[in-house]
Amino acid sequence: MRRHLPILAWFALALLWGSEWILIASLPAEPPLLFLSLRYALASLLLLPWAIRSHVWHQSLRQIVNIASVGAGLLALPQIMVVIAAHGISPAWSLLSLAAVPVFLAVGGHGEITTAVCGFAGVVLLVANSLTIHPAQLPWLLCPLGAAMILSFTLAHAFAMRQDLRASSLGSVLFVQCVVATVLTAAAAAALERTPLAWSGAVVGGLLGSALIATAVAYIFFYWLLLQLGPEKLGMLQWVQLLVAVAESAMLTRVRPGWEFLAGVLLIGIALRRAFLTSEDERGVMLQITR
Repeated sequence: MRRHLPILAWFALALLWGSEWILIASLPAEPPLLFLSLRYALASLLLLPWAIRSHVWHQSLRQIVNIASVGAGLLALPQIMVVIAAHGISPAWSLLSLAAVPVFLAVGGHGEITTAVCGFAGVVLLVANSLTIHPAQLPWLLCPLGAAMILSFTLAHAFAMRQDLRASSLGSVLFVQCVVATVLTAAAAAALERTPLAWSGAVVGGLLGSALIATAVAYIFFYWLLLQLGPEKLGMLQWVQLLVAVAESAMLTRVRPGWEFLAGVLLIGIALRRAFLTSEDERGVMLQITR
């Protein structure tokens, strides 16, 4: 059971974040970057006791800069670029671009390119009906593609600094990153958004839930999974998050899925099976070598 615990946690995290998309979509329309900055600010407050207890400020400047840069590349910059892209192109293009993260990682040496392309093709089928674009909109694609590249590089960089992560409290690491993300998203909100936040019970509940569960708790598990499974598996979360969101949306609206959805599920399933079975086989080989 312990051997499969990381895989179970991976699917639980994908289910949580995929379901969160439906929850956020059900809330009254709010300025996304301002909502995101408040979410990170609340998460920072929740994580502050861990930061105080672990004396995070006693770490070296190099470690703090590395931790902060990962926070910017994981929690803030991709989200800002996706919000900017939403002004010019359909959100489906951003979803498709982020689904290419495993492909970029595979090109960089993390994972198999055939597995990554197979899963990406499944996502193409999931969003195929929404992929319309005018030639004049093509420059807007640079934003979500840039977001995917930043996310890919950040995941690889975070895995490269795994010794620092193992030596630190994950709660304190996430505290630093949430503070950095709060500052960046708040600055972007001030520059790009003019609509004030319309406070309501639903908005407050959404903020508290997303800060506590989908950020503070979920990202601690995220980093634990990064250390267990590597960056390529974490990049594949994008596929299952989208799959969960599409499936839940279809159930809520009682829309019968077409062949594109079924074919997309099949390709994503094949890619995940290849990815996780390969990693299990490699672990078995390593155990035999080290005995």
